[in-house]
Amino acid sequence: MRPRSTASQIVRREVRKLWTQLAYVGAAQALLVEQASWVEQMRQSARARYATGEGRQLDVLQAGLDAAMLREQQLDLDREVAMYRSQLSFWLGADEAARAQPEGLSPRADLEPLATLEARLGEHPAQLDYMRRIDAARTAADVARELRKPAWMLDVSYGFRQDVPDGMSRPDMLSAMVTVGLPLFRGDRQDRAVSAARLEAQGLDARHDDHDREMRAMLVEAWNTADRTSELERFYESDLLPLAEQSVTAALLGWRSNRTMLDEVVMTRRLALETKMKHLRLAADRARAQHEIDYLAGDAP
Repeated sequence: MRPRSTASQIVRREVRKLWTQLAYVGAAQALLVEQASWVEQMRQSARARYATGEGRQLDVLQAGLDAAMLREQQLDLDREVAMYRSQLSFWLGADEAARAQPEGLSPRADLEPLATLEARLGEHPAQLDYMRRIDAARTAADVARELRKPAWMLDVSYGFRQDVPDGMSRPDMLSAMVTVGLPLFRGDRQDRAVSAARLEAQGLDARHDDHDREMRAMLVEAWNTADRTSELERFYESDLLPLAEQSVTAALLGWRSNRTMLDEVVMTRRLALETKMKHLRLAADRARAQHEIDYLAGDAP
């Protein structure tokens, strides 16, 4: 796994999440445009049927109200786009944020086992930084303890001496010196230094444990979100989305054969739109949860 830094990982996570939100809104806007086009066709058809006496004025009103509701939803999505681009500009700059055009949500992939991801938490830059600081504090405590001890030094030297001018020889000289450094204020100042270093190391240990528990809780939450939304996403794809399309087709056939009122057709189409929007929301939530997992445990090696 490549080395990571906390700052770069945070930027990557936040940009990915905002990119996902923009992709979701873009896909939702496309659904609304498609729905608005269909509603306009139905509104024109309802007006034509009413003009010939085959339709009801209520059908015309119903189609008009549905068109107005779609416009309101588009305005809400436009406001969301502006908000997300503003937030994205904080990380990328205004120009890059304005040019961002996310296309589609990230595809669903199999989740790694939670135990595998938890095992990689220790490689997170924030965790590694805590370990470096803890090691430094423990070293400082060891040094402070050593400074309390007397410092002994033994110096032994051997000297060769030249003969005197009259030719008499002189014996060589061997000297030894023992130095003992006795620390002053041993019972006060140095004890405080040792205590302070030890408390610093203990405090870092406690903060590291708290941070580790917090990261594990965040990972479990993100993993559960990704797992459950993926399961529900698959259920929408296998059951609800096909059923919604079938219901719309049946309602349209009934309306064209004068067996179904327009309001039932509009309601069926509206339910189909809501189903698609909820499916999109699930995909976005699943992608955002995966981005959180990647931030905490890193991408798969």
